[in-house]
Amino acid sequence: MNIQIKLIGIILLLGSCAYGQNEVDAYRHGQSTLVGSARMLGMGGAFSAAGGDIGVATTNPAGLGVLRSSVFTLTPTYSFGNIDGQFINQNQRGNSSYFGIPNWGAAFTTVNYYDEESRRKSGKNLKSYTLAFGHNQTENYHINGQVGSAFNEFSSITNSFAEQAQGVYFGDLFGDGTTPGLAHET
Repeated sequence: MNIQIKLIGIILLLGSCAYGQNEVDAYRHGQSTLVGSARMLGMGGAFSAAGGDIGVATTNPAGLGVLRSSVFTLTPTYSFGNIDGQFINQNQRGNSSYFGIPNWGAAFTTVNYYDEESRRKSGKNLKSYTLAFGHNQTENYHINGQVGSAFNEFSSITNSFAEQAQGVYFGDLFGDGTTPGLAHET
C-alpha cells in the first residue's frame, strides 16, 4: 500500500513537468507537404485514392488492397534550403542540405483468386490479403539559420510599448496585465 502511494506521487510529480502544444505548434505541425514513395511524389500525392503503392500505407491504408504482388520500396531524398536574414543593415546567409530516407516499406501480398468466377465457385470471400509495414516521414525541419548581432542605436523596446499604448488612457493601463501596462507601472 505504501509503495502504491509513492508510485502515485511520482506519477503526479512527473505530470507537473509535462507541457502541451499551443496554437503556434498546431499551425507549424498542421502544414502538410507531399510525402510517400517516389512514385507517389511523382503523381503529386494522387496515389492516396488510387492505391497500388506502398506510399499509401500512411494516407489511405485501404489502397494496399489493390496490390497484387509483394513489394519493397526505398525512397532516398536530398533536400537543401537557403535562409536570408537581415538585422540593422547586417545580412546573413545560411544554407543547409540533408540526405535521408523519408520513405521505406514492405508489403507482403497473398492472392487467393485472380478472377471473380473462381472465387464464386470456391465459395470463399477472401480474394487477397496484404501485410505491410514501413516508415513515412511527414515533415523535415532540418535547416539552421542565424542572424549576427548588432548594436541597435535607432530604437528601443520602449518605442514598441509606447506604440501599443497609443490611444489608451494612462489610468486604464494600471493593473491590466498587458505589456504596455506593465511598462507604465515600471
